[in-house]
Amino acid sequence: LHYGDRLRLAGRLDAIPILESFSYQETQARGGVYGGLAFPNVERLASGQAPPLRLAAAALRAWAEGTIDSLYPRRPVEAGLLKGALLGLNDRLPTDAEEALRRASLSHLIVVSGFNITIVVLGLVALLAGLRFGFAVLVALAASRRRWRLASLAQWPLRACFTTSPWVPVLTIAAVFGYVLLVGGSPSAVRAGLMGVVVVVALYLGRPSNAYVTLAAAACLITLVTPWAAFDIGFQLSFAGTLGLVVIAPLLALALSRWLSWRGLVEA
Repeated sequence: LHYGDRLRLAGRLDAIPILESFSYQETQARGGVYGGLAFPNVERLASGQAPPLRLAAAALRAWAEGTIDSLYPRRPVEAGLLKGALLGLNDRLPTDAEEALRRASLSHLIVVSGFNITIVVLGLVALLAGLRFGFAVLVALAASRRRWRLASLAQWPLRACFTTSPWVPVLTIAAVFGYVLLVGGSPSAVRAGLMGVVVVVALYLGRPSNAYVTLAAAACLITLVTPWAAFDIGFQLSFAGTLGLVVIAPLLALALSRWLSWRGLVEA
């Protein structure tokens, strides 16, 4: 079975159980799930029924996963870590490695976050810088040989690669959107992507970016499109963790610097 297949399921439909510790039924109902089929008979009716962009993202994700498997054929831990960190596939790790990450409180390493979005943005900026340098060399060579028409044509993409060009934020936002779509659009990925988009737009407009405003804007946009996302545990943990980094991390850094200064390990 692949993403985009239309299926017919046959079996007994049971209600979501209510556990002793918490109401699993209520938790699933927030996502629109009210029942389940245990071991149903599956019949595929058609393929490729998803939106074209999602189908393309799923195909690219499958290709990337196959490439990682070919690079690490006998190293499932390394391959699983790479799939989780790059593609958001958190269920590819062996059970013992996943349990080790959980015990060490390092499960966030295989979750798509702002670090991934930063890599995407900086990678695109580096690519545009390389293109800008190449077109600048082309303009200089064409002008030195008096090929004015070629020099004039090369100036158009050269201007488009500068940071003041409106094409730069457009391409950056498109790259961030494509990456979020590639990794499946998890709450953490959407939150990081929206925060990245807000920062990119603020930098282009010459406005100072603020972590609190950026985080609040991302939360407002997500809950405006999907109001039930506010009840999703992934959404809550993602925003709570990011807010903790924004609020607590500077305080810890200040306390650490004062302690190091008091011990005479660093200069005040």
